[in-house]
Amino acid sequence: MNNELALNTAQTVLSDIIRLMGITAEIEGCIDDEGQILLDIVSEQDLAIVIGKSGNTLNAIEFIVNTIVRNKLEEFVRVVVDTCGYRERQRGILVSKAKSIAEMVRSSGENIEMDPMSSRDRRIVHMVLADEEDLVTVSMGSEPNRRIVVCLKDNEII
Repeated sequence: MNNELALNTAQTVLSDIIRLMGITAEIEGCIDDEGQILLDIVSEQDLAIVIGKSGNTLNAIEFIVNTIVRNKLEEFVRVVVDTCGYRERQRGILVSKAKSIAEMVRSSGENIEMDPMSSRDRRIVHMVLADEEDLVTVSMGSEPNRRIVVCLKDNEII
């Protein structure tokens, strides 16, 4: 895959979507160490409309960008769309929540079911708790209500 072509394609697609939303913005982009295309929407305007409730609009925009870019390039490309540091703030919140729930599971001995979350957020929780030798995380349910259950290894849900 030509990384520059993929990056330029993703930036153009996102720029078009943002323009059609009536927002004047620049799209900054780079490719990270894992080969993911990272795009950041930068604007003087309030970008709350781009993030949406619980990040739903930002997730939808990212899904559309990924779909269009993959179809244009006819290969798998991973594009992450962010604005105003939203993704990193959300990651921090999830990491804190996962660690807190891990402690609650340890102290109570009971399994704890987290609220439904996106596949991206579930992956973060799984990764954060993966090194906890006494705990297991299990994804349960189906979209859009798929959630993680945190369990002691002895209480693992099968």
